[in-house]
Amino acid sequence: MISAVDAYILKRALVGMPTDESVQASALVNALMASAPADGSKRFAYLSGIVNADQALQSAVLAVDPAKPPQKQTAVVYVPELPPAARLKDAQRKSAEGACRWLDTFTGWAVKRSPLTPPAFLEAGAIWLLGLSIARRAYIQLEHERIFPHLYMLWVATTTRYAKSTGLNCIEHVANLCFPHMLMPQESTPEALVMNLAGRLPDNHGELRPFVRDLLQKGSLYAGQRGLLIDEASSLLGAQKKDYMQGLMELLLKAYDAPNLQMRSTKSAGMVVMRNLGLSLLGATTPAAMSRYVGVESWETGQMARYALLFPDSLLPYPEGTGDHYNPPLDVTSPLLHLHELLPEPKDELLGDDTIEPMGVLAEADAIKAYRAYARGLHELVNGELDERLRGNYGRLATIAMKVALSLAMLDWSQQAPGNHPRILAIHWYRAQIITESWRASLHRLLQALNETKDTRFIDRIAVLLRYSPSGLTIRDMARSTGIPVRDIHGSLEVLIDSGEVETYTQKSPTGPSTTVYKRCGDGNSDPTRHVSDVNPSGLSTLYS
Repeated sequence: MISAVDAYILKRALVGMPTDESVQASALVNALMASAPADGSKRFAYLSGIVNADQALQSAVLAVDPAKPPQKQTAVVYVPELPPAARLKDAQRKSAEGACRWLDTFTGWAVKRSPLTPPAFLEAGAIWLLGLSIARRAYIQLEHERIFPHLYMLWVATTTRYAKSTGLNCIEHVANLCFPHMLMPQESTPEALVMNLAGRLPDNHGELRPFVRDLLQKGSLYAGQRGLLIDEASSLLGAQKKDYMQGLMELLLKAYDAPNLQMRSTKSAGMVVMRNLGLSLLGATTPAAMSRYVGVESWETGQMARYALLFPDSLLPYPEGTGDHYNPPLDVTSPLLHLHELLPEPKDELLGDDTIEPMGVLAEADAIKAYRAYARGLHELVNGELDERLRGNYGRLATIAMKVALSLAMLDWSQQAPGNHPRILAIHWYRAQIITESWRASLHRLLQALNETKDTRFIDRIAVLLRYSPSGLTIRDMARSTGIPVRDIHGSLEVLIDSGEVETYTQKSPTGPSTTVYKRCGDGNSDPTRHVSDVNPSGLSTLYS
């Protein structure tokens, strides 16, 4: 996994060409170049030894023409290939084009409305709307569990380059035209969210204008099945770090798993009962925000495994003109609204009525066969050489694909003659697997972006800290000053030491064991009489608050 720029710089160095000042390499390649000997033959031996030690790196460097500037592209990301039995055949891929034509209609309009939003984001947003429209009123039974179509989804992309907010506005616009009662407030405390999911009307309900009261009243019928749109999802990802937001993440995890009954005791309202949970969540954030708030524990606990995580694969050209495509056409809104209204409306529990039983959806034998092959193939990849952070996501991808297939099938069913029963056809599964596979590739791109964002930032922060600490610091000092995990400090120091920017010396202590101290090269001779306890990094921590 090396970028075109890094391969270009290494190839020029290997053939003895001067450094191209117009391109910027990654921190790792900069470190390698800085640590390479100045002598030509020794420099070649050093760099070629590194390049030839890795076959993928060697292939990438050999493919570069050092006389031509590197192409502007994202780094090549390795995505493990599915086992042969889990892959779709060409005929199956072709037949998938006939499933849920509405999805193409929606995406065709949305890319005109928001041309700088990745089309994959907008297509995913359309699928999210389908799940919201169904509102947990349909499911497919697979072995011991019911799968409902609601989804948690995050669009992750850098600010400004990709119009995430404009794309979310498209999704919100359509939702407001079709079923505005299905959208929840974007900001609330965990206790307020509990009240919303339980269908409790706000205390000032009687003071609101009539149309708002009607909207809230209708929305309370779908209390636990509504949608949450969050433009800046960093507030959601960092919720567990704030005392007043404690419990929010656990509640969201429960809402995704669609329990029939969830009870919670609150300070202000006593026991609150949430029924038939099936929340739909769509948010947008940046790689930097995810690096800041999503730690290893968020991957290991299954929090991130519940999300479809989308990351762009390329930059989009700036549009010359988009025309008048603000309002969605009827062939976008009408099918979605029809699907929502075709399914039975939940009953009002306050009147003593029971809530409706969701509709069971069947699947063709070929669809189930392909689903099981896909789930088995993903399981084989989980047992292979896979980043530990992705194992939970891989374990849920087949279920996410079935959620997508169910949504596509329900939209097609709503367009059929009355009396037909909804059914997941093989073509619905094929299209769902194609879409989910694109999300799997997106997941690997995102992970690489998070690694690069985090690693580069940590290296820079450690380098700056040592620049202001000429006597050197221990790893403990650096951890206290920056808040960077010790394991990441070790990784950053390895790069800085290999590049020749940082050196170490052993500091003896009269009261305990000796300690390794890290300092910038060229900052003067180390003072063996100076104890580590004399190093005081206080004040520097404000640089990294």
